[in-house]
Amino acid sequence: MLANPPPRLLTARDVAGLLRIHLVTVYSMAAEGRIPSVRIGRRRLFDPREISRLLETHAEPPRELPRPLGQAGSRRRARGGT
Repeated sequence: MLANPPPRLLTARDVAGLLRIHLVTVYSMAAEGRIPSVRIGRRRLFDPREISRLLETHAEPPRELPRPLGQAGSRRRARGGT
């Protein structure tokens, strides 16, 4: 028995669900080498550690959202007569 058994490999369908992309896109990206994978027979399998690494290296930092009108610091004039 192995001391450190390899992780369960993911199918293309698993990866599509994780990345929330179409299955065909997963196959295309794997064929282009943009997603690391291995072919075993007719199946293309993915190491979950590599998918996690891919997500970490391609993650974008969150964007700052614009402040809604009427929040503190807003310089709107009050409506009225004077």
